Parts: sequence; C-alpha cells; structure tokens
Amino acid sequence: MMKRALWLLPLLVLSNGFAEKAKTTADLEMHSSGAPLPGADIKTSSMTPNGPALTDSQTLQKLTLELQSTGPRTKLQAVDDLGTLGPKAKANLPALADLLTDPVAGREAARSIHKIDPTYAVPPAVLSRLVRRAVALPERERIHTGWVTRCDSQTEALDTLGALGPSARNAIPDLVKLTHRACVHDHVVDALSHIGSPDPAQVAQIAGGLEDKDPEARQAAIEYLAKSNPTDETVRSFGRAMNDPNSGVRLSALQALEEIHPEGEGRLPLLQDFYKDPSSDIRERVIYMVSQLPREARSAIPLLHQALHDPEPAIALLSCKILADKDPRDEPLENTLISFMKEKGSARSLQAGNILESLNVHDARVDAALEPYREQKALWERIAKASSGTSPEQLAENGRTLKVENLRIASGLIDNQPVHVARAFSSGIGRLYCWTEVSITAVPATMIHRWFRNGRLQHEEYLGVTSAHSTLWSSAAVSAGNWKVDVLSAGSTEPLATAVFAVTKHKE
Repeated sequence: MMKRALWLLPLLVLSNGFAEKAKTTADLEMHSSGAPLPGADIKTSSMTPNGPALTDSQTLQKLTLELQSTGPRTKLQAVDDLGTLGPKAKANLPALADLLTDPVAGREAARSIHKIDPTYAVPPAVLSRLVRRAVALPERERIHTGWVTRCDSQTEALDTLGALGPSARNAIPDLVKLTHRACVHDHVVDALSHIGSPDPAQVAQIAGGLEDKDPEARQAAIEYLAKSNPTDETVRSFGRAMNDPNSGVRLSALQALEEIHPEGEGRLPLLQDFYKDPSSDIRERVIYMVSQLPREARSAIPLLHQALHDPEPAIALLSCKILADKDPRDEPLENTLISFMKEKGSARSLQAGNILESLNVHDARVDAALEPYREQKALWERIAKASSGTSPEQLAENGRTLKVENLRIASGLIDNQPVHVARAFSSGIGRLYCWTEVSITAVPATMIHRWFRNGRLQHEEYLGVTSAHSTLWSSAAVSAGNWKVDVLSAGSTEPLATAVFAVTKHKE
C-alpha cells in the first residue's frame, strides 16, 4: 500500500502544476486595468470583481482598449457601451470613426457616433471608403441555374451611412445616383431619409447628374430634385431633359414637371414641347396631364387637335374624350370619331362610338356612322338578355359545344352570304370579311374572330351565338402582308378554325 501511495505522489504534484499553470494563463488574459488582452473575447463589466463601479474616466479608458480587441463580441460591446455614454464619450469619436469600415462593427459604430454627436464630421477619407463600397457594382455569382446578383457589401455600407445620419451629408450626391439600382434601392432610400436634405451646393451637384453618362443616374437625379423644393433653374433643367436620348429620363422629367405644376395652364408650353417626343408613352402622359387642366382651359384645344392625328390610337381616342367634354360640336373631333367608326366591331370603333353617341349630336353624317355601332350594341344587349341568369362557368361550358362548319374570307357579303371568296387579294380592296357558319348544342355563347397580319394582332371582334345554327361575320381593313383569322370560343385559347390568306401590294 505504501509503495502504491508513493508511486501516485509524482502524479499529484504534476497535476497541481497544471492547475497552477492554468491559473497563471487566466491571469495573463487580463491587463492590470481589467481589460482583456488582444484576442481574448471575454465579456467585462464596469464593476470591478470585488470593488465599487469604475469612474467615467476609468470606464472610457477600459472601453478604448476594448475597441482594439480582435474578439468581435468584446469589440461590439465596447462600441455599444460608448454610445450609451453619449456626449461623455466624445474623445472616442475618432476611434469609432476608424471602425466604420469594419465588416463586423461598422454599422454599430455609426449608431454610437450618432448618439454621441449627431453633427460629428466623419473624416473625409473614411466617408470616401464607405461611399466607394456603396457605389461599387454588384457582384455576380454563377449558380447551377444561372447567375445571382449579390449586393451584401453595398447594402452594409449604405446602412452604415444611414446610421450616421447628418454626419454622412457629404455622401448625398453619390447616393442619389443609386436610387434606380434594383438590388440596393430600399437601402439607398432609407439612408437618404436618415441623412437629411442636401445643402444648396449639393443640389447643384445633383443637378449636374443630369449630364451623367448613366441614364439611370440621370433619371434618379431628376426624381430626387423634383422632391427637394426645386428652383427655377432646376425646372429649366427638366425642360432640357426632354431632349435626353433615353425615353425613361424624358418620362421622369415630364412626371417631375407634373409634380411641380400639378395644375394650371402655366405648364402648357412645356407640355407642347414634350408632345413632340417619339415615345408614345410620353405623348400619352402629356395628353393625360392636359386632361387634368380645368374644363375651361381653351388654350389646350390646339394641342388636343394635334393629338387627334397621333399614330397611336389610344392617344387619339384619349384626346377625343377630353375634347368631347370641352366642346361637343368640335368638327375635328367628329371627323376623327367617324373615321374610327369605319373599323366595324373593333374595340377602337366601340370606344369611338360611345364617345360619338355621348355628344348627343344628330345629323345624317353622325347617324350613318353610328348605325353599325348601334346594331352591335343592340346585339350585345340581346346576348346579355339571353344569357341573364347564366353563370360564367355555364357560358364557358356552352362554348365548348361550338363547332365551325364553314369558314370563308371574302371581299364582300350579299344577303349575309360571302362573295368573291379567295385566298389571295390585292391591297387595293381595302377591307375583307371573315364569314363563319357555326353550330352549337347549348346557347348562348360568344365567338371571337382575331385578325393577324404578319403574326401581329390587328383586329379582334366578339360575336354572340344565340341559336343552334348561325352565320356570323366580322371585317377588318387590310394592307399587304400574310394574314390569318383565328376563330375561338370565348374563354378558350385554342382556335376552333383558322383561315389563312395573303394580301399583295396593289399595283397602280
């Protein structure tokens, strides 16, 4: 027994040696001030282990050392504690500013700076590094199904700038350019809202962004300036932007003018210039803005007359609607509406007929133009009456029993029968007719004729099927090209039948 005890003695001594060494190592983890050594991620307190709370001076000294820790938890806690001290920690602002570009503590450092001194001037070099990171192009990462755009570094920099608040004011012009970048848009808007309004010099700098080579940056500058109490010079710059080669920029300039001058005839001269734009979207917006003018704004009538001849039918019809409200006896208005009425059964002719009828004008020319519209309207009323009490599901079910027995393309109709049926026509004929003979098991139902030229939809007409056996037709103005007419049941995407034909250029 004694021998075994003596044999264990060296092991016990060795064990005690390890314990003493461990204690010595733990002691070395702490400075004499109580702060951890670099690399030690140990949570500390402003209370000494066995004594009273540290003074503010001692606390600041301890936190200053902790800012230099390589342990992220220790560093973040020190940053947060300094922010809690508020103005007492002003001497630590430069150290916090150095952390603004730290990938772990940057955003928290910005929040603490804002708590300590919201007006603190961040060193330009630090602010510049944050801005460079924010404006850097997104990273693209290849994945199995394609590419993924990543803006993590950019959004982190933007959130840090936003947390700084007014201290990041010098970054405003650079951030404005990013508001049209999709992956950072929300972060940019949020940052700008926290930073505040630009000063006059920065407004001028942002206006200079209208010359930026990036159209998204030009567009962003216009939209930002429109919301920043624009000056007369800013408004003039919007006017110059109507010559921008990018239609998105021109549209933004027009919308900016709409915000600045929401009503009144004062904006009309600029609108007249914008109406010359080749983009139909911009011209349509111009006419919409004219529609917001008071009804008695007679100075808008020349521009509306010009728009009656717009190559985009939707713009011409919008102008018709505005003019109808201003002067029902306007002759150019009547002429345009009657011209649209020649496209029998089309959506445009129905819209024109509705406007023309609302004028409440009765003469031979107007009534003759309205006759097909009134016939179509009466047909729809009969269809509506026949289908009253029938659910949409039942109407779709009825349409499934529709069959096309005969389909003809003709140059005319006599006694509801096609004449001069062919597969090739001269463009000099002007108009063709699609004659359809159908049968159906259950009524009512709706049949659609869709006219295509060179693969593009030109005309669409809805025809009511109200009897078991019917002959129905539609017509469309034609020009040279390869044509087809698809016959469908309403609610279906698969044609029941298709007529294919060609229209050749008319030789004089």
